[in-house]
Amino acid sequence: MLAKSFPAMQGQFPKKEGENMDEMTTPEVNSYLELIAKLVEATAKTPEDAARIVRESKVK
Repeated sequence: MLAKSFPAMQGQFPKKEGENMDEMTTPEVNSYLELIAKLVEATAKTPEDAARIVRESKVK
């Protein structure tokens, strides 16, 4: 999961009690995508690296 490889993401999307954990707001999705983009920029050396990073960033 992305949070393991990108510690800044841990606790990024706190949920309120009773809120559906399977849903994200538009700002949360945008923040998540931006964090993935920053991770890719900081670590990918090839297009293959970038694809792997994105695939490993899927929420489980």
